[in-house]
Amino acid sequence: MKESESISFNKGAFYILGVGLASGLLTYALVLEVAKGSVSERFNKRATRIGLAALALIFVLPQLAHYAISGYANNIGYGVCSGASYQWLHARRIVYADSPETCSDIIEKNR
Repeated sequence: MKESESISFNKGAFYILGVGLASGLLTYALVLEVAKGSVSERFNKRATRIGLAALALIFVLPQLAHYAISGYANNIGYGVCSGASYQWLHARRIVYADSPETCSDIIEKNR
């Protein structure tokens, strides 16, 4: 059952999630090192693993989310509304609409 006439997916938000996790870890490690003078080998290994995972999230999570949402939207009969969608560098907003009329309405509202 459809609850909305359109679905808006912002891929850029998922890039920011990975960047935020990596930045938070880097800030935490920096504060810990300044406060204690040095960090343990165990913390260093753990922080490296978490940092690499956050870096991987920056590239993998947006693609996985886009694939999942695109499949879901297509399965329930929605199509991409090209006129309301946009892309700037790697940041992309994709709007899915349930009908061409809905797409036209969204485009009109965004003018």
